[in-house]
Amino acid sequence: MRQEIMNIILAISTFLLALFTAVMAWATLKLAKESREASFRQIRVQIWLEFMKKFDSEEMLKARAELAKMIRAYTTDKHNIISEKVMNFFEDVGTAYRGGFIDEKLAYDTFSYHVCRWWEASKAYVDHERKLHKEAKDLFVEFENFAVAMRQPDEVIDADEMKLFLTNEQCLAVI
Repeated sequence: MRQEIMNIILAISTFLLALFTAVMAWATLKLAKESREASFRQIRVQIWLEFMKKFDSEEMLKARAELAKMIRAYTTDKHNIISEKVMNFFEDVGTAYRGGFIDEKLAYDTFSYHVCRWWEASKAYVDHERKLHKEAKDLFVEFENFAVAMRQPDEVIDADEMKLFLTNEQCLAVI
């Protein structure tokens, strides 16, 4: 009888130990997942901060002002003098956005206004650039897709809006 009780106690103890081990394994996996997600969130915010810093840098402010000036008077015969620095910036942000490497809300709050307007302003240039490269649809596709993703369905960007936007951007070099 005593041996049976000891076997029952041993069986219950073994079961409880196995149960405790399973709970600990589950808790460890959950913590690892939360840690991985927190790290990824931190990376996404850090990437957003780097893009913000670059967007507000003196170099980019000058590039935006210069592009605003050039794009207002854009014709295909002036195509080769257009700098792609601003467009390439939004191409890079778009690539990070598509890959999930930049926080969506932060990207929207920071870049939606500008990317939508720069896309509208740059369309003629991009269309001509694509034609020059044998209809290469992949040229500035990340810029385009990012602008489309950031644009609100009811957002209207008309000629007056573009004129005001380009005037404001052109003044950035003076600041």
